[in-house]
Amino acid sequence: MKPGATVFTAHDVLPRRSRNAAPLWAELYGSCERVIVHGSASRERLLVEVGGIAPGRIAVIPHALLHAGSEVAQPPEQSEPRILFFGLIRPDKGLDVLIEALPAVAAHVPDVRLEIVGSPRLPIEPLRRRATALGLDERISWDLRFVPDTDVPAVLARARVIALPYRWIEGSGVFAIALARGVPPVVTAVGTFPELCAEYDLGDPVPPDDPAALAVALVRALSDPGRRAQAIAGMQRARTELTWERTARLTLDTYERALAAPLVSEPRR
Repeated sequence: MKPGATVFTAHDVLPRRSRNAAPLWAELYGSCERVIVHGSASRERLLVEVGGIAPGRIAVIPHALLHAGSEVAQPPEQSEPRILFFGLIRPDKGLDVLIEALPAVAAHVPDVRLEIVGSPRLPIEPLRRRATALGLDERISWDLRFVPDTDVPAVLARARVIALPYRWIEGSGVFAIALARGVPPVVTAVGTFPELCAEYDLGDPVPPDDPAALAVALVRALSDPGRRAQAIAGMQRARTELTWERTARLTLDTYERALAAPLVSEPRR
């Protein structure tokens, strides 16, 4: 057995701020006995877009849910058709697409409201002006702040669904919080979203930058009882499977395998 080994957990295989530095990331990954990623989409990105590491050195370990535990029970049914957009507000998260979709949602769900909660990382006034131009001022509330952990349960409890219309993502902490708190997500087909939605019956992701498709998915999530019941059952199953105990066990196993495996330099791509 070797005296030591290097294991790297890649929450994002190509982090947002260094997506153009694939050769440097390939060098880093190639120096590791194991690299942990959180889904098959991230594994594919590592192999195809980055390279530098053999498939056998990659371990896929789904991220555990956040804010989950024995004290978290299925929240009371939220009857008000309230959509939540939660988290840091960045261009890649598609809040503009959600605002464009909201009039079509309102045509089918007359009482729908959108609650935007998060700290902006972009100019917010253009979004406000667009919402006004679309006649949405009475339907949107803006809570533009960083939300401390103690306030998160109350924010999630007010939502009937949570919208994640991201343009690009690998894994999302907001998604993990929503599943832990029992709020059905409506997401785009990026990163690990499709595989998790398929695994836990959370509905079909929609294409990014498609307000019409997003509106259809939101209407269904808000108003289809069968679809909602299926998502709630899936989230209950996710809370029993995507636990920190399971993540720790799989991570420990990966470290033990890394210690037992000699490092052989991988060919650079």
